[in-house]
Amino acid sequence: MKKILNLTFFVVISQALLSQNYLINFVASGQSSNIDSIEVSNLTQKTSLTLKGSDTLHLLGTVGLSEETIKDHKLKIYPNPMNQSARIEFENPGSGLTNLLVIDNSGRIVLKHAETLVKGYQIFTISGLRNGHYSIQISNDKVNYSAQIVSADNNNSKPNLKYEGNISVNKTGNQLKSVSDLVQMRYNDGDIVLLKGFSSIYSRIITIVPTESQQVEFEFIKCIDFDNNIYPVVTIGSQTWMAENLKVTHYRNGDAIPIVTGNSQWIDLSTGAYCWYNNDVSWKDAYGTLYNWYAVVDSRGLCPAGWHTPTDAEWTILTDHLGDYSIAGGKLMSTRTAPDAHPRWNSPNASATNISGFSAFPGGYRSSNGTFNYHGAYGYFWSSGEYSSGYAWGRYLYYFGADVYRDGSTKGRGRSVRCLRD
Repeated sequence: MKKILNLTFFVVISQALLSQNYLINFVASGQSSNIDSIEVSNLTQKTSLTLKGSDTLHLLGTVGLSEETIKDHKLKIYPNPMNQSARIEFENPGSGLTNLLVIDNSGRIVLKHAETLVKGYQIFTISGLRNGHYSIQISNDKVNYSAQIVSADNNNSKPNLKYEGNISVNKTGNQLKSVSDLVQMRYNDGDIVLLKGFSSIYSRIITIVPTESQQVEFEFIKCIDFDNNIYPVVTIGSQTWMAENLKVTHYRNGDAIPIVTGNSQWIDLSTGAYCWYNNDVSWKDAYGTLYNWYAVVDSRGLCPAGWHTPTDAEWTILTDHLGDYSIAGGKLMSTRTAPDAHPRWNSPNASATNISGFSAFPGGYRSSNGTFNYHGAYGYFWSSGEYSSGYAWGRYLYYFGADVYRDGSTKGRGRSVRCLRD
């Protein structure tokens, strides 16, 4: 029985040692130097969580050590598993001699350190542990902490515990303040991680496929329409795009865009107008607004200040950057698929990776005769480029493929709009 337990233990430890161990921290630049929060989505595994702007994302192939490494916010050990080194932080409620022991799986004391510490939050660095599972014990006449740590270090350097200092406090019971909190998330090499950073009136999207620890910089850029709708933005190659469909109901100068619900009125239009899919405003936030082409090119401006409707050539720049039209669609399409909650694509949506962060959704379209079609299956987008007197260029995406299709559409159709930064 003992052999079976030992075998199980070492299988678990081996998996932990082979797991990824990447730390992702965040900084802000551009029009804000502060990050309020970050939404993290593993697009490959379809998992998500939300961080504070000061948090550090800890990507692990095996998640679950956090209960052992954070004890009521009074003891923290990270990263865990460790490679070359890890940081130990704990709350010391009073002055006096404190002993630290590091014990391997056989019960042998690997490291022993005694330090006279003052009241406050104490910081140690541990390094040089060979591959394996260890227990860390911290004790004095007021506290007795115990936690587990896994080392994935293949080097043969000498184990070492180093005292880094303390942060004094006036009273105990506070959470550790010396560094940001670590938030763990399951991750396998090759997974696509979408990061959406928020700062007041700004929102920024970045996608990464981590192979090492890194710092992610959110460059915040203003994208707010006349109705005060705030749009996340994403940079793809040399271009910066809205990462949601436009939903404004006024031109940039404040003039209202006519909303046209009746089919007969829609058919006869030769000026700008908009509608919601099926004339149902509940689709607004998820899929945005459908505009005819006359609204797109109205001189009063449809997009927010500093933004414009992309030309036909600018759409081509986007698809060329992502490979070509035959594969770019999958890189532009959100991975949200039925039965996920709206917004989403119909199943199968198998080609979607959203590695670009563009996060395209299928708003369908309104035909020039006023009928509505293909919500959930197709995403249709205008360009400002004119094809002929009655037609204009656009692009569309389809839930059954990875292509970006270029089409000449009648100007009276209602299609979605994505704005491009000037």
